[in-house]
Amino acid sequence: MLSSIASLLFISAATALPTASTLPSTCTFKLVANIIEPSTGNYSLPKVQDYELSTEHSGACKNYAVFVPPGEGGSFYANRTTVGVSPELLEVSGGVIPGGMTIYPGGNTTVPSINVVELNCGYGTDGIRITSKGMLDYEGGSWMACDPSVFHPGQNGDVLLSYKKAGQRTLAHCADVEMIAKCSSAGTGGEGAQPVSCVPFNQTATKSEKDD
Repeated sequence: MLSSIASLLFISAATALPTASTLPSTCTFKLVANIIEPSTGNYSLPKVQDYELSTEHSGACKNYAVFVPPGEGGSFYANRTTVGVSPELLEVSGGVIPGGMTIYPGGNTTVPSINVVELNCGYGTDGIRITSKGMLDYEGGSWMACDPSVFHPGQNGDVLLSYKKAGQRTLAHCADVEMIAKCSSAGTGGEGAQPVSCVPFNQTATKSEKDD
């Protein structure tokens, strides 16, 4: 009798846990920050929990990926090769053109380069994807939310998204974040948009759910 009750409780608990198979899918999504570990040291760290990814103009058809308050972020989509930017986020006059996420990995074995993820005109970096757990991924690396002074000393402004390869440490004045694809019907997907797993806004993903 007791073993039967224990079995029922185990089954009930297991079905309550969110898994990849229970996640919905979408062709457009928001990218939302979940802080998982701050940088070491007594630094004033970016406070971007639940902030959404958007653009900050940096040049001709070029934009930094920045964090903005909940509800103000742009829409993204995934195709077979990368993660794209919904056309309305680029604010390009003269017609609709493709936009993509561009990453500049670098540095050495333990220290990442000082790089900013960009959202530019064009098709972006191949290999960026949304995992079956609804997480933004590129070659097994991870993401940092960094104070703008990391890249431009003395500068204030929106917190910027940066990338580090597996095994590299977190830069000072940055926080380790997961970028979660949150389900959204806002915006329009670009050419070749594919359904991907997304996490509902009322559900929290955890680090253990990141990998396929």
